[in-house]
Amino acid sequence: MDRGSLKERYGPWALITGASAGIGLAFARHLSAEGFDIVIVARRERALAECKTALEQEFGNRVRTIAADLSTEVDVDRVIHETEDLEIGLLINNAGAYTVGAVLGSKAEEAEATARLNVIAPLRLTLSFGAAMKTRKRGGIVFVASNSGYQAVPYLGVYSASKAFMLMLGESMYAETTGTGVDVLVMSPGPTRTPGMNSLSGIDFKKIPMAFMSPESVVISGLCKLGKTPSTVIGFKNWLMIFICQRLLSRRTLLAFTRWTMYKAVDPDRR
Repeated sequence: MDRGSLKERYGPWALITGASAGIGLAFARHLSAEGFDIVIVARRERALAECKTALEQEFGNRVRTIAADLSTEVDVDRVIHETEDLEIGLLINNAGAYTVGAVLGSKAEEAEATARLNVIAPLRLTLSFGAAMKTRKRGGIVFVASNSGYQAVPYLGVYSASKAFMLMLGESMYAETTGTGVDVLVMSPGPTRTPGMNSLSGIDFKKIPMAFMSPESVVISGLCKLGKTPSTVIGFKNWLMIFICQRLLSRRTLLAFTRWTMYKAVDPDRR
């Protein structure tokens, strides 16, 4: 049944974290084309300003920028405060970071910053904006997780654990919000061609035998499932891989295979 356009269902404003490049920028462009006014959040102020100019010129919508480091509590609170005058009807929790290397070899400050950005920030934003959506009986929340959230990934342990948290949180919320007018979706892409992944130090993704998707295809494939299912794995090959790993392999066998794959890709000094 046709439920109308995304803007009719969730507008007028969408807020996107990690929106200056990659999947976040693809969300910003797609939702601008859908007619949303958008709030884009990222750390780099100059990149945000360039995105704002480009989006406004191409689509004619309103764009508000907030330069913020969401791994810090003060900046998460500032995002909430600076959007109090807006009706945020669609929240895209996209910002994320990696901690590359063995967990016990990780720097505490780096691992904790990853956990705050990948876990605490989306939780805090969801609690704030989601509460208003529940009161209005209208809204949408999207969590951008990862295939890594479906299994433990040696040498990306903090990252995979954070995405597993996001997967379980979003699916729980989907069940809890059924019939409330608030739709929740967890979308899990595999490797995606983004500047962040291309520039990530300590790991060579070319040594991992997985096909890369484009940010645009990830966004289009994910948003069409909002309001229809609790979670979706983006890409048939990614879905098939997860199905095989979860249904046909023991956890011990899966971990051995994943460790062997990741061991070749991670820099020796991070093992």
